[in-house]
Amino acid sequence: MSLAVTSTTSLLIWVGALIVVALFGGLVMLAVRRRMFNEPDAAADAGLMEQLRRMLERGEMTQDEYDLARRKIVERARGNPAPRSKSDQ
Repeated sequence: MSLAVTSTTSLLIWVGALIVVALFGGLVMLAVRRRMFNEPDAAADAGLMEQLRRMLERGEMTQDEYDLARRKIVERARGNPAPRSKSDQ
């Protein structure tokens, strides 16, 4: 009888530990996902700005198009939606 109580107790401890580990892992995954999808990627925006500058220099876009795109990137980086212009609609 003592062996049965000991193995049941041991089993309950391991099951409890597994539940705690699973909950902790879920919380970590939730935090990582929230961080990945909610924060704008500044490095990607910087690369995009450089591409826009090159396109402007090569004449592939006008100064107005460049200014509009730049303004949208800056607003997105700030977390504010860019105001819609007539050309966007």
